[in-house]
Formats: sequence, structure tokens, C-alpha cells
Amino acid sequence: MSHAPERLRTENLVDPVGLSAVSLRLSWWSGDDRPAEVQSGYQIQAATDVEQLAGEPDLWDSGKVAGDKSLGLAYGGELPAPGRGVFWRVRTYDSDGIASSWSEPASFFVATDLESSDARWICAPLSGNRLRSAAVPVFRRTFDIEGDVSHATLTLAAMGAVHVEINGQAVTDLAFAPGWSSFGSRLQSRMSSIGDLLASGRNAIAVFLSDGWYGGAVDGVSRQHYGERAMLKAELQVDSGLDREQHIVT
Repeated sequence: MSHAPERLRTENLVDPVGLSAVSLRLSWWSGDDRPAEVQSGYQIQAATDVEQLAGEPDLWDSGKVAGDKSLGLAYGGELPAPGRGVFWRVRTYDSDGIASSWSEPASFFVATDLESSDARWICAPLSGNRLRSAAVPVFRRTFDIEGDVSHATLTLAAMGAVHVEINGQAVTDLAFAPGWSSFGSRLQSRMSSIGDLLASGRNAIAVFLSDGWYGGAVDGVSRQHYGERAMLKAELQVDSGLDREQHIVT
């Protein structure tokens, strides 16, 4: 029996969050270091959580598939609701048809579509002018979580730049998130996995919203090329083991 497959990737990323459902390709390294040994087949399983994956996978079981391919295989299972995770594992078969042990689970999260969300655009009654910026507003909200958090994601779009903290801890170390775009025709959103920042009971989220490239000086000289006032739109989804998910929106 060969070693379990390693280096599992989805779209060449490790446990990515916020993928498009249009293209989902899986890859792995066989882990078999025996001389002249090759992969003759594989089996992939996927489920909505790790416990389900170890039992009866509820999203996909490819069964044994003949072939030596291990790069860019299309995900063939069902997808849960946006914002929910897919946990998958793989085992391979050697040239004698003997199966390896199962790999460690990998995961990916499909992006939440803010266009179809209940979230709405919000802004502060502050704006600068073509020469000077306004003070940076802070949007803050407290919320309660029942049960123990298993998974949670935050999806946010901004006409401007944001810094987000949950319970006093930064969600990401990226500056000027979610990034520059041509705001007249395109808007970026960003999904982050935040389960480790939340706890049962009272929680708080704070968002610092600046003009960024939306209302700031894109050319380094003049401001407000796209708009006068920064805005944001966000949805926080929490799975705490209850019958329904919590959705907290702007």
C-alpha cells in the first residue's frame, strides 16, 4: 500500500475561501515514493463537514476511477449553499490496484453572491472634496451566537477600502482590501474564513471604511474620480451546529 496523497489543492490553492462555482478543479500529489511506481486510479469523496466525510459523504463519491491524472480534475459533486464549505479527500491506487490510505481532508468555500443577499449598501454621512478626505468612519455591531461555532465566513464588498476587526482581532493583514478595480464597471468582493475569531455568546464586528481608490486620489493628485462617499456591503454567515445558519448583514 502506498502512502496517502498529499498537497491537496483546489484551483491550485490550499483550502481556498470565496471561489467561483463556475470552475472547481482538484489536484494532489500521490505521495508514493516507491521507484517506478505509478498511480493507476483514484477515488474522491466530498461532504459538508469533516465528520460526514469520514462516514457517508453527502456531496460526492466518485468511486474508483481509472487513470494517472492528479492535476486539474473537475469537481463532480453537489455544492452546498454559498458560504458553506466543501470538505474533500482522495485516495489513489498503485500499479497493482492496491488502494492507499485516505488523505487528510482539504476544503474550499464557494463565494456568497452579495447581489442576491439581503445585505444593503451602507455609508456614513461624511464626505470630503476634490482636495481633502473626510474622517474615517467606524461601523460597529454586536451580535450573539448560540452554540459552538463550526464554520463562519464574512463576505464584503466596498466602494473604498476597509479594515475589519472581529472581537478586536484583524480579519486579514491586507491593506486597501478588497482592492482596486474600475469602479464604474466592476466591483470586487472578498470572502474570509472567520470561525476562529468568533465565540459562543456576545461578539462584535467593527469596520473602518476609508475613501480608498474609490473617492481618494487614484492619480496621486486629485480625488473622487469614481464617487464622493465610500460605501460597504457585507454578510456574515455562522454555522454553530443549530438547525439553521445565522446571517448577519449590513
